[in-house]
Amino acid sequence: MPQRHWDWSIPVPLSQGWRVGNLVFVGGQVALDERGNVVGPGDIEVQTSAVFEYITQILHEAGAAWKDVVKLDTYYDFSGRGDDLRKYWEKMTKVRLEFLPNPGPVGTALRVGLAYPGLLIEVDAIAVVDTPNTRRKRIMPLNHWDWPVAVPLSQGWRVGNLVFVGGQVSQDERNNIIGPGDIEVQTRTTFQNITRILREAGADWKDVVKLNTYYDFAGRGGDLLRYWEKITKVRLEFLSDPGPVGTAVRTGLATAGLMIEADAIALVDDGSPGRTRTRIMPQRHWDWSIPVPLSQ
Repeated sequence: MPQRHWDWSIPVPLSQGWRVGNLVFVGGQVALDERGNVVGPGDIEVQTSAVFEYITQILHEAGAAWKDVVKLDTYYDFSGRGDDLRKYWEKMTKVRLEFLPNPGPVGTALRVGLAYPGLLIEVDAIAVVDTPNTRRKRIMPLNHWDWPVAVPLSQGWRVGNLVFVGGQVSQDERNNIIGPGDIEVQTRTTFQNITRILREAGADWKDVVKLNTYYDFAGRGGDLLRYWEKITKVRLEFLSDPGPVGTAVRTGLATAGLMIEADAIALVDDGSPGRTRTRIMPQRHWDWSIPVPLSQ
């Protein structure tokens, strides 16, 4: 809880960050000052700089640095498309490059609405601080899709027995969308990309413990249900049983024409003594409307 940090407008017992062992979790950082005023109203560069400075402070207080960050989630509020979106994203990225190491963390970027009026960006992060026996491996499969703006981000990281898979999408190595308008094709390509990263990290779907699925769809009611059934039908081709915990969110994606993005965290079972896996499925808990092997 760094001094002179921004604070929530409603008193809450939340924390800005936690260090647990060699893991550091940084909560969503926004461009507010300690009085709750927006820093840099309407200016994405100023707000991005303020957000990343806050992340830097939390990392420092946790005994970590940007080189330790393995996962970075960026949420931004912008309704423009085409060149306007590209220019906006380039402004964000210009500032992010002042902080990101090379090689950098995996990343997921989503267009969302934010909680405070006037905020343009929010970012959270996970870091793993090196210990004497820590082994780190960057995962960058050959002929994989790449970002349209040059960034030092990574497709995946394996640190110890943890594997972090960045947000995967349905694009080829030339940034062409695979399966325009076809959610089944895009879902399959996205999950094939996750599979490639897992395998290169020495992991598989059975090791995945956390799966986030983000999809862009404006329909409601029966149309939404049928859309989700198409996504799920393809996901079942990949998910193990029992499967990971899952979060699914309707949101906007960074590139026009993309319909789905997914990221994951896996924990490789290396046979270490005392490391057991227990699936949590409470009785009389809510269940999914479509049969899936996900876990609570």
